[in-house]
This record gives sequence, structure tokens and C-alpha cells, in this order.
Amino acid sequence: MRKFLALYLIVCALLGAACPSSAQTTKSGAGCATPGLNISITFCNGGGGPSFVQGKLGPDLGNSGATTTAATFTAPVGSGHSVVGAVTWSAVANPYSVSVTDDKSNSYTVIDTNIQGTVCKMATFYSINLTNSPSIITATATGSSTFWRIIIDEFSGVASLDQHTGQPQTNVSGTNAMTSGNVTTGSNGELVYGAGEDICNSLTTISDGTGFTATESGTSSDNQPMYGEYLVQPTGGATAATFSPAGSVDTITNVMTFVP
Repeated sequence: MRKFLALYLIVCALLGAACPSSAQTTKSGAGCATPGLNISITFCNGGGGPSFVQGKLGPDLGNSGATTTAATFTAPVGSGHSVVGAVTWSAVANPYSVSVTDDKSNSYTVIDTNIQGTVCKMATFYSINLTNSPSIITATATGSSTFWRIIIDEFSGVASLDQHTGQPQTNVSGTNAMTSGNVTTGSNGELVYGAGEDICNSLTTISDGTGFTATESGTSSDNQPMYGEYLVQPTGGATAATFSPAGSVDTITNVMTFVP
């Protein structure tokens, strides 16, 4: 019996370390060998933390005026999954803000609208725990703008937003030169999501930052290149979204982190 209890405690400790609480199920019952002994076992419901599912980079609308832009996932968003992303647009005056929704009328939180100069804007957005299988994510402004583009990414294993920030930068180049600025995550295993844009289309190659995996990437020939990336941070602490432009660029880079 002692050997069984020791094994049980080891298994529980391993499961708890590998699987976030949002993905755990606990089963309890009376023990057979010893009357009155109650045993509880925690199972991981798969995933074990944030995981990238799919993404899509929206159409490159260029200098044509529009009030909206959208992107469509290849498959509907899975139940309990989350959608994160970014949208960029250019307008000399207002609108400085956009709203985001989808084809199933879910609400999205738009954060960190950053402006490069007075014209180029980028905002990040997210919606947690979607359950009605949306496919089309749409950003809308109150007036006509140009150089619209949107990037959307689906993740599983995300419970809530933790940290976020972003900033414009001028004339930067080199490894990890594009940066959102630091945030400090409060939990282990957080999803760190970064989005960036080359606002002036400097015709240079931009790659994901050190330790990040690209989700969707524009090209130097695009009217409005946009980039998405992510990593899962093993231990909470300082982090930032970064990208590496091969040549000099004017940019906006944003970061969001999510608790598993």
C-alpha cells in the first residue's frame, strides 16, 4: 500500500507540472484495498498548455480606400479555442480605432493601437474561449482608410490575457531590432504572441525573433507586410516580441501574453 501511495504522489506531481489547471480533470473514488481511503487522480485533457492551431494573413488591399478588412480561417475555430491577431491601416486623420468581430457575432477586445507618425496604425486584438465555430474575422473602422491588412491566429490552451504592450520604431535593422518593449509575465507556460508590420514597405526581408515561431508572414513585395509569431515561455519573467529585419525599417511591434 505504501508503494502504491508513493507512486500515486509521483504521478500526480508530474501531471500537475505538465498540465495547466485549465486543462485538468480530477476523478475521485473510494479505494478498494483499504476501506475509507479516497483516491483522487488528475488527468490532463490533452494539449498541456498553449498550442498553435492555424492562422491566416488577410488580403493585401494596398492604396484602395475601404472601411473594413477580413480574413477567413481554413477550418472553423475549435470549441474552447481562442483567436488572437492584429490589424493595420493608414489614415491621415481619424479613424484612429477599429472594432473586431466575426461571422458568429463574438466580441473581440482591441488593445494597444500604436501609431507611426500620424498615418500608419496597428492594433492587436483577442477573443478567449470561443464555442460557436467562427471562421471569418473582420475589422471595421468608422471611416475610409488605406493599406488595410489583418492577421488572425487560433490557439488552444489559453485561459486569459496577462500582459500587453507595443511601440513604433524608426530606422531599425538587425537581429531582434524590431521589439514591442518588455513585459513581465506572472505565470509559467504563458503564450507570448507578437505581431509586427513594416509600415513603409522598405522591401527588406523580416524574420521572426529569436526563440519565436512564425505563424503567418508577409513578403517584401507586399503593399503592407505583416508578421505574426509566438512562443511558450517556460518560466514567468521578462519577455518581448521581436522580429529581425535584414535592412532598415520603420515599424510597429506589439506583444500579448496569455495565461494557460
